[in-house]
Amino acid sequence: MFSNRIIRRAALTVAVTAAVLPLAAAGPALAAGSSAHHAPAGVAAAHSTTLGAVQRVDTFYNAYIDAVRVDDFATADKLRAEYLSSAAQADVESWEEANHANGILHAQDVPDGATAVYEETAAGTVYLHVDLKWGSDTSTVLVRYSNVDQVITGISDPS
Repeated sequence: MFSNRIIRRAALTVAVTAAVLPLAAAGPALAAGSSAHHAPAGVAAAHSTTLGAVQRVDTFYNAYIDAVRVDDFATADKLRAEYLSSAAQADVESWEEANHANGILHAQDVPDGATAVYEETAAGTVYLHVDLKWGSDTSTVLVRYSNVDQVITGISDPS
């Protein structure tokens, strides 16, 4: 009896999800009207890859900020090794030596949080900026992300 109830509940959940998901996906097209253009599959895949890059950079920055805030430099170093290419790591270290500040955050202090924002994609590279939140203020660093290698390949100041 108990297992039948679980099976029926699971089947109902699957049925409701199957009915609702297509409606949720169609919502933007319906809102745009019948003249809405549908993106080719390649465009949808590129959007998904870009979204993944933004999420990955955002995850890195916020995890890095959390680690540095509590002086967990071992975790911060592991995050650098996982999320940055070896060339980007070397560039960050050079920037740190020249500027006497954290090369990921481009600051001596630790911000409250970060938000990665997509700018453009070209030749397998996603260009983003990361807004670093400092109380009511914000600073920005520019980030290059390789969709091919799925690592950050550069961090720089806005020009």
